[in-house]
Amino acid sequence: MNKDTIMSDFVPGIIAGSINAIVCIVSAMALAALLFTGPLASFLSQGIGILLLGTIIFAVFSALTATYPLIFSAPQDIPIAILALMAATVAAGVGSELDAEQAYQFVFVAIGLSSILVGLFFYFLGRFKLGKLVRYIPFPVVGGFLAG
Repeated sequence: MNKDTIMSDFVPGIIAGSINAIVCIVSAMALAALLFTGPLASFLSQGIGILLLGTIIFAVFSALTATYPLIFSAPQDIPIAILALMAATVAAGVGSELDAEQAYQFVFVAIGLSSILVGLFFYFLGRFKLGKLVRYIPFPVVGGFLAG
């Protein structure tokens, strides 16, 4: 292999990885802003750090363990929307039952627990080869979920 061949192999990957990194950083910041609103807004910088760290860990893990070479990972908005509902409910209790620090801690633990539980669910789904069960879900349901 000569130097030109090596460079022609790596340059597209480096460019694609750089673009993906920029998109992931912007997405993580936007999703953190969605999650940490209202009384939790003072913890936005910590929220951005949490989402960026999670994005980096997931990207490295999926790059090292994926069996499909063209996989790309990015933060998803659907789980954040669900967590934002939970965070808004917790934030509504700030002042009467909780202070902002307790609400932040609760949201932080909820993000961690939901991440662990979803990760375990999908691990066991793959470990026991249960992905074939998707064919029993009606196609309009799957299509509507993916389109939504």
